Amino acid sequence: RRLLSLPRDQHANAWPTDDALVFSDGGTVVVNNALGDLRVTDPAAAEPGSRVYLGAQWAEYDASISPDGRFAAYTSYETGAQEVFVRSYPVPGAQWKVSEGGGRSPRWSPDGRTILYRSPDYSTIEAAHVRTAPAFAVVSRERVSALPGLGQAWDVNPRTGRIVVAQSVGTVNRRMIVIVNWLEALRRATRATPAAR
Repeated sequence: RRLLSLPRDQHANAWPTDDALVFSDGGTVVVNNALGDLRVTDPAAAEPGSRVYLGAQWAEYDASISPDGRFAAYTSYETGAQEVFVRSYPVPGAQWKVSEGGGRSPRWSPDGRTILYRSPDYSTIEAAHVRTAPAFAVVSRERVSALPGLGQAWDVNPRTGRIVVAQSVGTVNRRMIVIVNWLEALRRATRATPAAR
């Protein structure tokens, strides 16, 4: 069912609880200087409305909520380039810059101690190791992977922390493997591996 009808594009980013769906309203990644807000709606409400979580004169999008529900990592053009920032959630407070030299599309590790993000040119996945108490801070940064042809689609498994990426196949010399019924195979593998739970 349709939840909202708003004039700009909307893109769902995170669904941290049953009553909170975080989405980007306008300011898509294609338009660098477009206005873009991060909003929250209750998909279970009879007549869902939305509230602005973050609104600014620059684009803010791709929100990811920490496993404990206390922080939101997101992409912002506040500095004039794509960077990853963190604020408290569900009410935004102080702001911390996570990426260094650009970043986009943040994802949290299952333990909430690492924020993974892509470089703006899609060539690498970076990690910022963080602490959240007594105050939020970036402890260290490292490159996790350099992948030529890293696509826009990627995610982190919320249980195992494994990274799944879509990678473009650039030449005909590459071998493509097609897995049929992959979801059922994944379920069987998860049931067979207690450590994955």
